Amino acid sequence: MFEAYLAYCFKAFKTGDPSFLQAAQNWLPKTYEHPSLKVNVLRVSIITEAKFNIEKSLQIFNDNIQDASKVKEESERGSQADLITESLILAYLYKQDID
Repeated sequence: MFEAYLAYCFKAFKTGDPSFLQAAQNWLPKTYEHPSLKVNVLRVSIITEAKFNIEKSLQIFNDNIQDASKVKEESERGSQADLITESLILAYLYKQDID
């Protein structure tokens, strides 16, 4: 399911067509088997939403950052909070909002 969500988000970002973003929402899992899946969905959502509405990206970040782990897992590049924050920074850089 994540792969379909990712594909629709990619298409939405690449084409600038929000209907693909709406279609992607249909592929979101109801529950997450592993915490890293939820983090990856959030990361994709933050970056994709930036194409259409950077405020929505910030809202996704704010709604989820408190629940994200601050502890780095050995198999990850950073903690869940680090990865989500990285996505928000990339979203703002994409919009060329460097302040």
